[in-house]
Amino acid sequence: MAFGISELSDAEKVKRGLSPSSKLHYCQANGILFSVEARLEVLTEVQSCRLISYLCTFDTRVKPLLMVIRYWAKVNGIRLAKPLSSRRQCDPPDPAVLDWLVIFFLTNTNKILPTPRQLGELPHPQLLLEKTDIAFSEDESFARKFSSYSQTNQEAHILNVFNLTTQFFRFYCEELLLQERKIVLNLRDGEVIPVEDFVGEISKIPTKLTMTERKMARTGRIQNPEDVIILHPLFLSHRFSFCNKTFVTSIIPKMAQTSNKLTRELENYKGDRANEIRIRDALKLKVN
Repeated sequence: MAFGISELSDAEKVKRGLSPSSKLHYCQANGILFSVEARLEVLTEVQSCRLISYLCTFDTRVKPLLMVIRYWAKVNGIRLAKPLSSRRQCDPPDPAVLDWLVIFFLTNTNKILPTPRQLGELPHPQLLLEKTDIAFSEDESFARKFSSYSQTNQEAHILNVFNLTTQFFRFYCEELLLQERKIVLNLRDGEVIPVEDFVGEISKIPTKLTMTERKMARTGRIQNPEDVIILHPLFLSHRFSFCNKTFVTSIIPKMAQTSNKLTRELENYKGDRANEIRIRDALKLKVN
């Protein structure tokens, strides 16, 4: 089998103390045992991972930015869901939601990345889930043509990633949520929809979503909606919601602190190029 992967023999299963009826595969490269199951509920997240991976090819700043934001969340104990809360199967894990926030920022503000809709409108093989195509184009030539960013040298590239990181935090804590209203982030089109419109008359929602997509996006509970709702970039009936305590009053202030620290660090560097860019220190917040 390709990649050095083979199905574990019955004799090997017995040797390892496993049931002969178990269907396990073995990767020779790293010794990992795994099983393959057909579970439709994880298909959307598999596609999300493929989407993120493809979008990283558009601009060399995207992958470092994703890594920086994940690092920030890890060192500061940022949780986007309550650790003990029950989670629906369609809810993505925290790192995926962080990735979504980054992708939304890059499609909504300076259009560094195309939207999932733009990719879905390009020619591609379909992958249908409940009559919805959750596939998209992965054309490498489109990625090369779309981006205008050029990596001149390592120092300039680091500064560009540093600036983009600062803009990311400023976008959420100063620009987006200062509107003091509940919002829906439509990742499919990189647009913001006020919650009061989202739960109102469906034909009057100010959005690029089609009528069918609007109905999908509103599947389930829309009474007493949360402060921030993120729609899945590919399968709109899946969404992630933040309550006030876990995002607006907890995470947003930490984003503001980080934005201020990054801004000061950048100003110090520009004032004296002998200074190092201490991005790791700037991303770590003091524990109250």
